[in-house]
Amino acid sequence: MHPTRVQILNRAPKVFADHGYAGASTRTIADACDVNIGTLAYHFGNKQGVYEAVLDQIYEVIIHHLAIAPEGATASERVRHLTASLYRMGVNNRDSIRVLLRHVMTQGELPEHVQNKWSPLILTTATQLLSTIGLSEDPDNRMALLSLNHLIARYAVSEPKDIQPFTDGDPIEATARHIGEVAVKLLKLQ
Repeated sequence: MHPTRVQILNRAPKVFADHGYAGASTRTIADACDVNIGTLAYHFGNKQGVYEAVLDQIYEVIIHHLAIAPEGATASERVRHLTASLYRMGVNNRDSIRVLLRHVMTQGELPEHVQNKWSPLILTTATQLLSTIGLSEDPDNRMALLSLNHLIARYAVSEPKDIQPFTDGDPIEATARHIGEVAVKLLKLQ
């Protein structure tokens, strides 16, 4: 990938997270990315192109993390590992998670681009995940995964200093362990 495109994709999520789609002008995005509007247009076409590329980037990372689970582990261990991995990914991509949450908060639903391109793949991957840990794809398990998704996203955008008073030691690691335990209980793996 072209270095300028990478630079834009690294910086644009903060602009969309801070200003929302409507509040983020191409000028604001270009300035935050240290490029001119022409460069932005060359790589992405327009603001919608940048926004969709930001969304694609985060969903590619999410799909990658959904596929990572230790072989030979018990279902509980796999779920703990997966949820911790997804949470840490969210912490490392906090602005991208904020973009998604902001969109849902202001629009009431995921962006149309996500609904059309990524939601079907996420549902298929979740179904496969349930199967690989020996769980049926019933409504309770699907709702448990949805609940975990929301929990992970909310914790991922929380500042570690806000979690620290509730934990002993590293708040990120404590939260990762907590989410894993909640996941095991929600999926009735104990």
